Amino acid sequence: MYRKRDKAQLTMDEFFIPFGDGLDANNRWVKIARIIPWDFIEEEYAKNFSEESGRPSIPSRIAFGAEYIKEQENLTDEGTVAYLCENPYAQYLVGLKTFCKEPLFDASMMVHFRKRFTPEVMQRINELMYERAHPAEGNKPDDKDEPPESGGGNKGILILDATVAPADIKYPTDPGLVNDCRENTEKLIREAVGVQRQDRAQDRVQPQESPAQLPQDCQAAQGKTKSDQARCRGATDLCRKES
Repeated sequence: MYRKRDKAQLTMDEFFIPFGDGLDANNRWVKIARIIPWDFIEEEYAKNFSEESGRPSIPSRIAFGAEYIKEQENLTDEGTVAYLCENPYAQYLVGLKTFCKEPLFDASMMVHFRKRFTPEVMQRINELMYERAHPAEGNKPDDKDEPPESGGGNKGILILDATVAPADIKYPTDPGLVNDCRENTEKLIREAVGVQRQDRAQDRVQPQESPAQLPQDCQAAQGKTKSDQARCRGATDLCRKES
């Protein structure tokens, strides 16, 4: 069911902003701001500038926060600047004390922010954020050096990498299949004839060529000569005759 509503645009005074009592503590940007190592970021960011000369730079919290929001939201440089202007929680993340309607910096500054945070620094920041987000995991005792319990457990060699697992598996080539079919046919005939007619059955199903040579003959039949092809047909006819 759908009920029609007033399609007129609300005025600015009619729109309610639930920020009278402050920001929501459960917002994701508020939670992320608690685990980001701002002190470490400040130290690494300051290494790119001189303490005595030059004009004041954009704070490290705004620079890193803008880059973090850009990657999390998959935004362009211009989209990141607009996102910061529209979202009070994003402004809280970058360290502003009051909501600002104006752009915090030009979109071209995002290029300089990326140069000042090297991959090594970003890797270390990610590690520190993970440690703060999962403090219990860092306090777990290391049981790698503890001796194993006696009196139980499986034994043997465990191969973890399947790419180096033993591959001693017979590949079903055509000559091998023909030879296996011949051998199985001989076995079935001998079992069917029985002990009383064993000698006669062996005379009848005696292979014209040895089992060791038959696969080679069939393998040679893959050539172009008529004699090789005739030998392979003979091996196949022999199997068909015995069956």
